[in-house]
Amino acid sequence: MHQVELELQNEELRNAQAQIEESRARYSDLYDFAPIGYVTLDENGVIRQANLTAAKQLGIERSRLIHKPFQVHVSQADRERFHLHLQSVFKSNERQTCEVKLASHARVGLYIQMDGISVRDSSGSTLSNLAMTDITERKRMGEELLKARKLEATGVLAGGIAHDFNNLLAVILRHVNMAELELVNLIGGERESGKRGLSELSSTKKAVFLAADLTRKILTFASGGEPRRVSIQVQQLVRDSSALALTGSPIVCEHSFGHDLDEVDGDPNQLRQALYDMMLNAREAMPGDAGSIRILAENSKSDFIDAESGAPMGIEEKYVRISIRDEGVGISEENLPRIFDPYFSTKNRGSQLFCRARDGGAPFDVVILDLTIPGGMGGKETIQKLREIDPHVKAIVSSGYSSHSVVADFRRFDFDGALPKPYQMTDLAEILREMMAE
Repeated sequence: MHQVELELQNEELRNAQAQIEESRARYSDLYDFAPIGYVTLDENGVIRQANLTAAKQLGIERSRLIHKPFQVHVSQADRERFHLHLQSVFKSNERQTCEVKLASHARVGLYIQMDGISVRDSSGSTLSNLAMTDITERKRMGEELLKARKLEATGVLAGGIAHDFNNLLAVILRHVNMAELELVNLIGGERESGKRGLSELSSTKKAVFLAADLTRKILTFASGGEPRRVSIQVQQLVRDSSALALTGSPIVCEHSFGHDLDEVDGDPNQLRQALYDMMLNAREAMPGDAGSIRILAENSKSDFIDAESGAPMGIEEKYVRISIRDEGVGISEENLPRIFDPYFSTKNRGSQLFCRARDGGAPFDVVILDLTIPGGMGGKETIQKLREIDPHVKAIVSSGYSSHSVVADFRRFDFDGALPKPYQMTDLAEILREMMAE
């Protein structure tokens, strides 16, 4: 009887062992052939375990991975990020996420997302279990989307640059025309007229310098030119930019500069342009062109934050923070993603000016509308709004795109005349005489 019981117990043990082996084999298959790579690291970042998927991702046999530091498989540029991630995993009881690129000796161009959590083994040692997901395709799609957005922005920028060049040429040509008229009078003996002619030529030279500055912007944007980096006094930069942007405006600008404000390293033209644009935007956002703008510049320090993981990178840097606060209407939520798009604008000041002039008893005799306002409302849309305000307004469309259908067939688009750019003073005088005679 005793022998039979032993046999039954042995049979149960054999069945239980077989089930355990079967479960272990299933677990091993699930672990090894999972679509995600799994590695276990100790506190020094040394690999204790790895599944076959991880070995494939790292491009090396599993037997050669064990007891080797994981960092050698991470690209040099991302190793600091990996170390910070591993520290976060061991310090926290919650899952930590990080994205890194693998080293080129593994799979070239492979990006992985690492999700890690700390655990304890049977001996009480703390380990880190990392799940590695291949996100290369997601990264590639993100980069393609970014390229598409950059191309779209570049198209807008190119249109804006062409538009600005035509405007500069129109200014140059106008001043040349004026100089010619004044110098003709000089020949007739009017010395004072000759002085005015020299002044017009001086203005022409300034416009040429502006055109050259625009060329530098194009070169910098196209990476064909480098910004001119020098040490800059922030106080003077802020004062100059705000004074220029608020010229002729009743808006009050209040400056506040921190104690012993540091100089900054940068391109003065680009920084001045950026501040000028922000000040001009603040001015145009305030109802009635009135109110106040407060500018604060102060020294600051910051720990760099990784853009993808949001984790501190342990690198502290000094910089100067410039804050600008106005009393305008603010930026709508739908426009926030576009604030850095070149030439993007929501300005609609022309119709307001038109209404104020009409209501003030001094309506415009003729309006000249530019066909293209990059990022904003062009002449084709503006004329429709002006016609709603004043159906009898006389309007001229002007553009550097002389072959555009609106210029070529201006009456069909509700304009009374067309003035291709660049134009001479005689062209402007002639079309104005025609408008006023009608």
